[in-house]
Amino acid sequence: MKNKLLAAALCLLALASLAFVQQPKRVAWEYTETRDFRKANTLGADGWELVATEGSGVVSTFYFKRAK
Repeated sequence: MKNKLLAAALCLLALASLAFVQQPKRVAWEYTETRDFRKANTLGADGWELVATEGSGVVSTFYFKRAK
């Protein structure tokens, strides 16, 4: 009986400790866009990530994001 109570107490302690685990910090993003292919290359080199393109046939707009 003592072992079962000890095991139950340890389980409760383990579950309670999960409430104090620090949550990961939420990432804030910034966005930009360009229509210039050369500027798009520069943005990529500066850490911006290409997330979308828009245009018919030839791409006309590039959309980028990066963490603030």
